[in-house]
Amino acid sequence: MSFAGALRQGATLAVEGQPPAGDLSFLFRPRGVAVLGASSRELSIGYRVVRNLLDAGFTGGIYPVHPTEREVCGLPAFHSISDVPGPIDLVNVALRADRVPEALDACGLAGVRAAIIHSAGFAEVGPQGAVLESQALETARRHGMRLLGPNAQGLMNSDPDVRLYASFTFTPLVPGPVTILAHSGGVAELLNLHLRRAGVGIRWYASPGNSCDVDLSELLAAAATDEGTRVILMYIESVRDMPAFADAALRAGRDKALLVLKAGRTPDGARAVTSHTGALASGDVPFDAILNRAGALRMPTLREAVAAATAIARQPLPRGRRTALVCNAGGPGIAALDDACLSGLECATLTDATRASLRDSQSPFATIGALVDLAATAGPLEFRSALNTLLAADEVDGLVLSMVTPFFVDCDAVADAVALAAATSDKPVVVNVITDGRWSGVEDRLRSSGLPVFEFPEDASRAMAALTRVAEMRTRLPVSPPWERLDRSRLEAVLRASRINSDGWLSQGDAYAMLAAAGIPSAPIVVLRDDAQLSAFVETVARQLGFPVVVKADMPGLVHKLAAGAVLLNIADRASLVAAVTALRSRFGEAHMYAQRQVDGGIEAILGVVAQYPGLPLVMAGQGGTNVEKRGSVAFALAPLDDVAALRLIAGSRCPAFDDTAWDCEIQGEGAQLADALVRLSLLAVILPTVREIDINPLTVLPSGGGCIALDCRMRVS
Repeated sequence: MSFAGALRQGATLAVEGQPPAGDLSFLFRPRGVAVLGASSRELSIGYRVVRNLLDAGFTGGIYPVHPTEREVCGLPAFHSISDVPGPIDLVNVALRADRVPEALDACGLAGVRAAIIHSAGFAEVGPQGAVLESQALETARRHGMRLLGPNAQGLMNSDPDVRLYASFTFTPLVPGPVTILAHSGGVAELLNLHLRRAGVGIRWYASPGNSCDVDLSELLAAAATDEGTRVILMYIESVRDMPAFADAALRAGRDKALLVLKAGRTPDGARAVTSHTGALASGDVPFDAILNRAGALRMPTLREAVAAATAIARQPLPRGRRTALVCNAGGPGIAALDDACLSGLECATLTDATRASLRDSQSPFATIGALVDLAATAGPLEFRSALNTLLAADEVDGLVLSMVTPFFVDCDAVADAVALAAATSDKPVVVNVITDGRWSGVEDRLRSSGLPVFEFPEDASRAMAALTRVAEMRTRLPVSPPWERLDRSRLEAVLRASRINSDGWLSQGDAYAMLAAAGIPSAPIVVLRDDAQLSAFVETVARQLGFPVVVKADMPGLVHKLAAGAVLLNIADRASLVAAVTALRSRFGEAHMYAQRQVDGGIEAILGVVAQYPGLPLVMAGQGGTNVEKRGSVAFALAPLDDVAALRLIAGSRCPAFDDTAWDCEIQGEGAQLADALVRLSLLAVILPTVREIDINPLTVLPSGGGCIALDCRMRVS
């Protein structure tokens, strides 16, 4: 079942061919773990895995396997997997690559259910390694085993009932609410390390390496069902199955904060396309549209991802963007304020009552404005009074504090005052502390109270912005597509009757017929199919359309007609119409000609559809006309949409590149008509999965309730 199909049925279903979510229990909750390649050499992977299992307090059996050694890390070692007495659900494989397939066969015969292959030398090194990887996967599937890897760092589960550390990294296992899923083991460990330094532990941790079997999408689907996970932090290098990722992200976004870092581009994103819509949907556009529908945040840097995860893991979500900014040193406070505004936060506008309360509790050196500067002399009483007042104010949704630690103030007592004020409020507080080793206790006291603490003021502001964005995503209602607006049988009948050119594009007349079947108005046309009918064509145009008209040529391969000179405007009479047809005939040979009523005025928009992946059609909206690709003023979303989602997409298409202020003004009055056309187009894309591209450019938004009318449409089917 595709993503769109699942939405249509009102449920999220497992992607066909993928195991159901939660089927990874033998990876994350094994009864016993064997380590193939276990060793007494402390600098070996086999030793480190055994050591980590022991140090983490793994609650199941630990079984080192080595052909000659008698013990590893004080545990008895077994000569082969078949000698292990206890139940083994999981094996860690740290053997030479060419020995792995045979070892997996032995594991399968011993009843092992899952394996982590740490070994390198597989597909990542070339064709010979790819053969070994294929053999390993085939062997595992023959025995019904699941594989993580090869070239995998491993996984962890901090659940007190499990305490699994099946990896060769060094950061101690600290329980917490953040699950880390990352292609790169180095990035995964970096995230884990810095979360620990921030006082935040992890729930699950998995780095699947080559992902020949279990991949990040399946791990994400499993983490989405884990009650102990509050935040999922992902680092993705590529997406093997975009529909599966969409399905998993939608699951996770229901009640988890999903933070995603992505490197590079998906290979399918570079697929050749010919319409404006297809060209604009290249690269990471499908990926970003999935994240947006799932309510996930794409993080720009590892540092910001750690900051966001830290704040979300430790603080409640705000009710809005109105943020109070407090400092005791002006420069860092201004930096926090500037970055807060740049990150989309709103500086709280304090009421007269709030300002008066602040003035009564602060020294004469304090400044109360957009930035509340308590001054460097502020002590515990001033900090606690200020925070209590601001957090109790209705006009404040959250608070960012930037504080230095002056030698002439009892900074430990200040930290206690800040912690107490934050603890008595249900609003989020994030803190930037500027200090040195003499006052390290300040950070420790704040972190131990549950406050996220950052070294730079900008990090604190961006963390609050991430909290706000997650909160706003949570308030979005699920998309409820109005399927009743379209007649599926009529759409299918029109498509069956359509003539498809050799390049997959429908003839112009049939494309307009498809729009009519979807209820999207278009400018009336008259088609000329034969020169012998020219006189009848002219009379029909005069009678049915009137003048002025537009004359266009239509033939296979002619997609961008205006750029090719296949559009002639302002045809004002019969003689001009004959001359226009003759001119286009001389240029384009056997192309069909058609005339269309010319529509003047209004605002030009572009609507489109592109389906790069099965079951994941994207819809596009933005400013249309001839400069659409130059302006880049478009936005994409996954189909299907409802009216609210369509209006949100239309609003998202506006950007600083717009130099036509009429667009912003008019779209507010005519948005309902444009949204309806966009919703209908999105429903069509889901109902007819063979439609690969639709380009409506321009679609004119008429003023004063005149609605929308498509002036040009191209449609391609597979």
